[in-house]
Amino acid sequence: MVLGLTPSNLSSQSQPGSILQNCLNAVFTDASLRTFPQDLNYFFKINAYNLDYPVHPAAIVRPKTVEQVSAAVQCAVKAGVKVQPRSGGHSFANYCLGGEDGALVVDLVHFQKFEMDRTTWRATIGAGTLLGDVTKRLHDAGGRAIAHGTCPQVGIGGEE
Repeated sequence: MVLGLTPSNLSSQSQPGSILQNCLNAVFTDASLRTFPQDLNYFFKINAYNLDYPVHPAAIVRPKTVEQVSAAVQCAVKAGVKVQPRSGGHSFANYCLGGEDGALVVDLVHFQKFEMDRTTWRATIGAGTLLGDVTKRLHDAGGRAIAHGTCPQVGIGGEE
């Protein structure tokens, strides 16, 4: 048992030697970019927004390239696992973790690109950027702002 997870709520895709784990290990050779339920830092990497809705992903990956995103999705398809992108993690029912146990979470935290064209005032903002960061970057890039709610932890889908 790993920190309160029992075998009944760990899917076979979460196990060492599974199709999903073998494939993700091959794609993400840097172990800091992938997390499985057996890892000691698993619960910190889940980063659930609402602890009243426990959701346990089969794995969490934090790709740095578009190619890694594509390869992670291909791994999930091979393993028959749902893919859930996460660009912030602000969801009252933890939909950013798949909404139910067993999803592959593709955390887009490394895609926080920001560019501002000062001629057109058009901003290009990468997925994984939180609203609080967008607000600061818009202001710093030319005193601009957007209308939004009061929660700075909301992530945006963005573009890459």
